[in-house]
Amino acid sequence: MPLLSNGEIHNIFLKNTDGDSNRWMHKLFFSLRPLVISRTKNFKNYLHIEDLNQEFNLALWTAIKTFDCHRHFDFYRWANWHFSNASRNFKKKYRAFKSINLEDKAVEKQEIVVLTKQILSCKFL
Repeated sequence: MPLLSNGEIHNIFLKNTDGDSNRWMHKLFFSLRPLVISRTKNFKNYLHIEDLNQEFNLALWTAIKTFDCHRHFDFYRWANWHFSNASRNFKKKYRAFKSINLEDKAVEKQEIVVLTKQILSCKFL
């Protein structure tokens, strides 16, 4: 399925920004899902690819909700900025999560060393 052109997206926004319904936003979101999938494929070496995919889905939804069609800005650039921001934030979260796990493992290692020393220092009768 080919992606919508910037002109088509601009027309969708012009037609529907006055209405209260978010139905057109949902349709636009699902028509732009291949963009999210293609961006996620760039990070195929990550262990948490599903989490990154969700971050990109949220970034696309944010891009749709915050896009101002009256500024004559390219929607795909707007969405790519949100994707870049989401990937940057995800990398920070992932590094923080990874460092916490490493610290936990270091603490566990120290505890094992202490217990091993205690066991070895005991005299068996």
